[in-house]
Amino acid sequence: MIWQNKKFSQKGLGGITLIELIVVLGIIGVLSVFAIPSYRQYLNSQKIIGEATDFASLLRRAQQLTVTEQKITKVEILNSQQYRILKEDLVLEEKILANDVYLQAPCSQISFNFAGAPSCWGEFLFQNNNQTRKVIMNAAGFIYIQ
Repeated sequence: MIWQNKKFSQKGLGGITLIELIVVLGIIGVLSVFAIPSYRQYLNSQKIIGEATDFASLLRRAQQLTVTEQKITKVEILNSQQYRILKEDLVLEEKILANDVYLQAPCSQISFNFAGAPSCWGEFLFQNNNQTRKVIMNAAGFIYIQ
């Protein structure tokens, strides 16, 4: 005798229809139309925040090296996409910005005195697409990101 279950008989086989599949794919398509541009904007925002944070960290590092080692350390901005840190004319680190991120600086070279005060201060602007982040350094050497 063959045992049969009513749930799995020929009439009762479960599954999804083609129309249900098309509806689900349509919903996923509509959601992705809104999600993908937002995700791209989020990635651009994170890229510019990361570049500004890296620059602020490099400024703080140069300031700290000057104060602790009592040796002149400076940051040179080579162009709108590249900068480096030098200690007594020896390059410690060089940074190239992401392709679509640009730096505008009030000066091309920043050195710190032995008390940590910078030779140049102001707003360092990082821009990509329609977004801007500022790294602000005041005359006393306080550095923050806005």
